[in-house]
Parts: sequence; structure tokens; C-alpha cells
Amino acid sequence: MGGGLEHRSRDLRRGGAEIATRKGLVIIGAAVFLLLAGGAASVYTYHVATGEVTTHEPTGNIVTSNVAESQPVWDEMMPYIIESGETLWLISTGNETSISGQWPDTGEHFDKVNESTPDDGVTFVYTYEDSYQVDLYDLSELELYDIDITGLTVGFRFSGGADGGSNVTGYANAVIKTSGEAFAGAEESQLGPVFVTRSYRWDTNPDTSTAWTLDEINELQAGARIKTGDTDAAVRLTQVTVTVGYLETIIEGSTPTGSLFTVTPHPDFNDYLQVRVYLANTGDLIKTYDYLNLHLRLEDSVEASGIPGYEILSLENGRVTFNLPGNLNGSKTISVTGGSYRLVSANTTNWEEGWTVTPELYLDLSQR
Repeated sequence: MGGGLEHRSRDLRRGGAEIATRKGLVIIGAAVFLLLAGGAASVYTYHVATGEVTTHEPTGNIVTSNVAESQPVWDEMMPYIIESGETLWLISTGNETSISGQWPDTGEHFDKVNESTPDDGVTFVYTYEDSYQVDLYDLSELELYDIDITGLTVGFRFSGGADGGSNVTGYANAVIKTSGEAFAGAEESQLGPVFVTRSYRWDTNPDTSTAWTLDEINELQAGARIKTGDTDAAVRLTQVTVTVGYLETIIEGSTPTGSLFTVTPHPDFNDYLQVRVYLANTGDLIKTYDYLNLHLRLEDSVEASGIPGYEILSLENGRVTFNLPGNLNGSKTISVTGGSYRLVSANTTNWEEGWTVTPELYLDLSQR
């Protein structure tokens, strides 16, 4: 809603002298400002005297300005949704540890299966039993808010076994425990001692048949159960992973970049120009943003040659100033080179009437 760029430029014209005197009388220059919707503007210096003097006619513009073509795409800062996922790490033994063996036989079961990269036969839990044994593990918490959880996936890496020269089938399932109830995923099998990775996804909480909540995820235990098809060969479990899928509405990030204005000093002008950029619609922007910080840079300005090389235009200051040296050739561009923002909320229907994501900017040029 709303938006656009306005610019205001002062194109000063000079005669043979900026301040002329005759018979002790001083001529004062007064500038008239024009506010335009776009294009270039010319502003003249009118000479006023307290007596009869000879004045010089203006001989040309000392500077012109225009709106640049490749403007930032401000709509990129509207709320948008991304689909993502986050891994929950196994942090301790849960309230069931019935798998009978572990290798090495020191420490806890969870530290045999919690690696981010599976180590297969180096660390694992195992059983020779032909009925299911279960290990559950406590998980790290999901520290995200304002998300819609789309599913929970438990991955498990396991192998069957071998008895002499014969391969033996191992069986495994993903297991979760929520609200005091345990639920197993589909049964998977693997013939022989080569490890494979399988997984099971719960789109909703199987206890409630509704979408997962953050509290339910953070109270969850997860793990796997395993059994062997032949009690003479062990089935091994070497890794368990837990991933939460979610939709997140993005309301903060980096501002779009692009050019705002071009400033073109006359090649014969050898004095400094002062260039000011104003934020004209702060009242509407504060209905949209918690904060908005634009990094503005004027090419070849004094500020561009310093550190950090840009000025910050924000809802708090409303204006930035650049100093452009004389005797410069060609046009100089004022650009948004970076910045950051945060919106007031993810739901635009809650924003106050008159909101806009588009900063309205205008330009003021003067001889320093």
C-alpha cells in the first residue's frame, strides 16, 4: 500500500560571483525549493540587494538529480512463509531402555546412537532376542515460535546379522512416546550385517490425531525398537535421528538493495555539495515495522570513503547527510547497500490502517 519515491533537488545557478558587492552593498542569495514526483528539477538563485547594483544572470545548473531505474523491491519485506526443518538431538536416556546390549559396553545407550554422522559398527546397541526390545531417548527442545509444525520424522539406522555363512534378517521400527503413550512406526527389515537407514513420519500427533504443538514436541521421547530373525545372530542399531518439519512466517531479515537516485554535478563546479536523503512517511512505516534500518551509500562521497562506508537511515533519525566533493565527472548513485528490518507481526490484518512497507524518500541538494 502506498509508497513510491519523491525527490527534491536544488539546481543552483550562478553568475560570475556567488556573493557580489558594489559600493559596500551585499547581495544575498535565496534558494527556492521545488518538490517533484520524478525527473530533474532546476532551482535558481535570486539576487536581492538593498540598493541599486548590477547583478549577473544565472549561467547554468551546478547539479541535477533523478530517480534511479533499478529501485529496491520493497515488497520483498512483506511476510512470507518458508518450509524448513530442525533436528532434535538425543541428550539422555529416556524412561525405557530394554535393548539388552551396547558396544562398547561402557557409558549410556543414547551415546551409542546420537552421532550426527553414523559410525555403523564402531558404536551401537544390539540384541539377540527375537521379540522387540525398545530404547527411548530424551531430546533437545525446539526453540522456535510462531511456527506451524507439519510433521515429526524419526530416522533409524540398523543392520541384520550373520550366522556362520548365512545372513539373518533384523527388524526395526521408529518409536515415540507422547502424553504417556508409546507409538511405533512401520516395521522395516534388513537381511545381513550391512547397515541401512529407514525412517517413519508422523504428520500429526498419533495420540490426539491433530497437528503437533510445540509443547508436545518438547515433551516427546523418541527412539527405536529392534529384534532379530534368528537368536544366533544379533541385530544392531547404530543411529537414531529426530527431525521436526514446520512452516515459518518470516517477518525479519535483510532489506532489499538497489539504487535510489543519481546526482550529477556540473563538471565545472568545484565546491562541495551537501546531499540529504529524507524519510517522508515515517508515520505510516511505524504501523508496519518494529524497526527499519537502511544502509545508504553515495558514490564518491566523503562518507563512502570512510568506515563503514554508508549512513544508516532509520525510523528514528529520518534523515542522512552526505558530502560530495567538487570537480567530479559523471553521475553519482545513491543506493541501498544493505540493512535490516522486523515487521510488527506476521498477520497484515492486525496492522493499523494506512500501513505500507515502502519507504517514501526524497532528496535535497545544496551547496555546502
